Amino acid sequence: MPVKLAFDALNLTTNKAGIGNYIHYFLLQLIENKKDDEIEIDVYINNDVELDVEKYPPNITFITFNILSNSHRLLLQLFLSIYYQNKYDLIFTPDYPFPLFLNKKIKLISIIPDLSIFKRKGDYKIFQYLSKRIGYLRVINRANLIITYSESVKRDLLNFFPQLDENSIKPIWLGISPQFKNDLLISPTIINKVKEKYDLNYNYFLFVGTMMPRKNLINI
Repeated sequence: MPVKLAFDALNLTTNKAGIGNYIHYFLLQLIENKKDDEIEIDVYINNDVELDVEKYPPNITFITFNILSNSHRLLLQLFLSIYYQNKYDLIFTPDYPFPLFLNKKIKLISIIPDLSIFKRKGDYKIFQYLSKRIGYLRVINRANLIITYSESVKRDLLNFFPQLDENSIKPIWLGISPQFKNDLLISPTIINKVKEKYDLNYNYFLFVGTMMPRKNLINI
C-alpha cells in the first residue's frame, strides 16, 4: 500500500513571506516529479491561493479551507486533530503549527527555520511570543524528524535542547528561485540597465527579508 502523507500548506497566502515562499516553491517542485505510486499526498491549503491543479500528478490531492483569522486557524488545528486520525502515515509541516492532538502512530516531519523565539524574546509581541514559543516546544518534543535551513540552526537546537538526538535533525539548504537561473533576467545588459535606472554605480547588498532586528540588519 502507498504511504499516505499530509502536507500542511495552510501558511501559504497571496502575500508570501519567507515560509510562504518555501511552500510556494515546494508545491511547484511537486509538479516536476512524476507520479509516484508509492506515495499519496494530500495538500491542505487556503482556498484563496491560485493553483493550476491540473498540472499536478494524480497522486497529489488538494484539500482547501477558508481561514479567516488566527483563532479560526486554531479551531482548524482542533478539527484536523480528529480528521488526521488513522488517515495518514506521515505529516509534513513547514513551520511549527500541527494538530493539537496527533495520533502517536503518525510520523511528523517539521521545519524549524530559526530559534530567534528563544534567543531574541524582545522582538515579539506577547501573544506572538507565547503562541510561537509553545508551538516550537510542541514540535521539538513531538517531531520524528526536524529539518533546518542551516547547520547553525541545528547547533542552536542542540544547545537549547541537548536531549535531542543529533540524527533527528537534518539541515537541508534552501534552493534558488528559478528567476535567478534565467539567463535573460541576469544578463550583463539587464543588470547594467537596472544599475543605470537606480544610479547604482557602486557595490551594494540587496536585502529582501522582513524588517526585523533578528535579521542582523545593524551589522549589514
